[in-house]
Amino acid sequence: LSETRQELEREAQADDAKWSAPRRFIHREEAHDRLAPALIVELLRGKKEPECVVGFARLADVDEATASRIIFHGAPEALAVACKAAGFDRNAFSNMMLLTAKGGVHKAGAKFELLDLYDKVTEQTARRTMRFWRTRRQTTRSAATQGAA
Repeated sequence: LSETRQELEREAQADDAKWSAPRRFIHREEAHDRLAPALIVELLRGKKEPECVVGFARLADVDEATASRIIFHGAPEALAVACKAAGFDRNAFSNMMLLTAKGGVHKAGAKFELLDLYDKVTEQTARRTMRFWRTRRQTTRSAATQGAA
């Protein structure tokens, strides 16, 4: 157990080091009132993925692991819901969808289906969904922590 704890602490320290510069950047942008969906799109275009993840996490009110999963590893529908909940306009969502597209989004009609989903989901419904995802993630973490104890 001691070795596992030490390994986890080393990983946490390495993770903090990896994210410290992007966090400082986003903090500065937020302090100057420049943290906005347009900045997130520009960070994606510039291949500044850590900064994009930190900024998106801040705007969507999720942790960075969840933001990364939504942007780069999740279903495009999750991106639509998160963008809607965070107040991204249709153009910003469309750009994010295209910049993070996986094979399925390039199929005929898939882009339009996602845009249609984005248009149909209300901001209130998207925020409710995000609250559910946050609650589920916290519950899962609590159960894992209690199981490990």
